[in-house]
Amino acid sequence: LVRLRLLPHAQRADGFADYAQRLPIDCAEHWLARTIERHLRGDAKGGTLAAENAWLAGAGELAVLLDAAMQLLDTTTAGAPLRPIARGPATSLLRRLAAGAADDAPAGALLQVLLVMSQGAEPELALARPFPRVAAPFAQRWFVTSATANPTHATSLLLVAASLGAKPDYTGSPWSQVPPELRAQLDAESARGR
Repeated sequence: LVRLRLLPHAQRADGFADYAQRLPIDCAEHWLARTIERHLRGDAKGGTLAAENAWLAGAGELAVLLDAAMQLLDTTTAGAPLRPIARGPATSLLRRLAAGAADDAPAGALLQVLLVMSQGAEPELALARPFPRVAAPFAQRWFVTSATANPTHATSLLLVAASLGAKPDYTGSPWSQVPPELRAQLDAESARGR
């Protein structure tokens, strides 16, 4: 799977399809691989159906997280920019993520934040704040990197990074893009996150 992740985008779907074919159809990993493969091919409905089969095969929260992430994030480019999702599918994904147990799948809270942002709303920082401290540094880096790839959402993404405890550095990119009038808010959120 690590090797597949490093392949060019066009070859990844075939790689995940081959991987799935080597696994029994009643195995959760088979359906998780199918979820990724179908989303990489642009088949969102097929990806969601495969995720539901993965859930039934025992993948649990991971199937929901994977389905949401594959629809929300543009996996063809570095930095994983947000993809616009129609309101109906976004509402369905939000409902499914909100039904998950935060202790079992804390990343669901961050995906909810991203889904809200993909609809043009301000991020709900209350969802991001309780994210586990042990994983927060990785999430911070992802949000900071994504701010560079998403100029229209940069300030909101950096606000989420700050709520996870990232320390703003307004001398370098992407933090330097934050308007001066919003920097106090990011500093306060960063202090709260730490």
